[in-house]
Amino acid sequence: MSGAYQVIDSGRDRRKWLALRRDGIGASDAAAVLGVSPWSSPMDVYAEKLGLYGAPVDVPENDSMRWGQILEPLVLTDFRQATGRWVKREGRLLRSRARAWQQTTLDARQRRSGDSSPGLLEIKTTKFEWDGIPDDVYAQLQHQFAVTGFRWGSLAVWNRMSCALTWEDLEPDAKYIDELNSRERDFWLRLSNGEPPDPDESEHTARALKAIYPKHIDGKIVKLDATFLDITDELEDAKREVGAAISRRRELENQIKAEIGDAEAGLLPSGVLYTHRLQHRKETVQAATSFRVLRRKEAR
Repeated sequence: MSGAYQVIDSGRDRRKWLALRRDGIGASDAAAVLGVSPWSSPMDVYAEKLGLYGAPVDVPENDSMRWGQILEPLVLTDFRQATGRWVKREGRLLRSRARAWQQTTLDARQRRSGDSSPGLLEIKTTKFEWDGIPDDVYAQLQHQFAVTGFRWGSLAVWNRMSCALTWEDLEPDAKYIDELNSRERDFWLRLSNGEPPDPDESEHTARALKAIYPKHIDGKIVKLDATFLDITDELEDAKREVGAAISRRRELENQIKAEIGDAEAGLLPSGVLYTHRLQHRKETVQAATSFRVLRRKEAR
């Protein structure tokens, strides 16, 4: 159903493709615009589209993203062999004809036996077991349906820990897409008018605000209305609560450490084991504490 979209870039020139992605809302932006992304926020997307983070750089933000890029063609091959379907890797930048600000790049497209209509294919790699499709991934898929007009597609997930491939066929969610289109349209209108989205609690928004307002103007004072009296009162209360919680946490940690003394660990009747030893892997080290909690292995 190519009538629903137009190809605006072949994807062969990676630098050009990255630059053109700023001219619209892509599938990876959709979850952030909807406020369901753990990796970004509406304010973050706003700053990125305005070019406030500098020129787009084709460097994965973390090891997980890097491995995702490395493994994607291998997962596609595995999916093709497992399903017996015709699968073609994509890379072109597509734009909706109905909504000029809405664009996407598919991982691949496919065809299945007995169905002449094409389907999209989204590939993910993960080291965690998923209990259903995560909200951010679901938003990405429905955004792709909105752009392409495809009537079906698949999500293929390869688990890097178990080396297992799973996939699920799915269809457009019309009600969800209507809401997605409306929210994305509102976001793009605000972007076009230079109106930042409402701030949320994320670190991504804090980063974006620093980029949007990099310098303070000496002598400039903004008058805040009366609603900010309540906001500042709540802010002070939150600071006190956080400070009290941190102090209490340290007190409890110190009580446990003192009781453990020079022992290697302390074992609770519940089977929880406290130990002073640190793991050096990034995902297990907690910067705010000097010990971690382990579960005792069941006796065999």
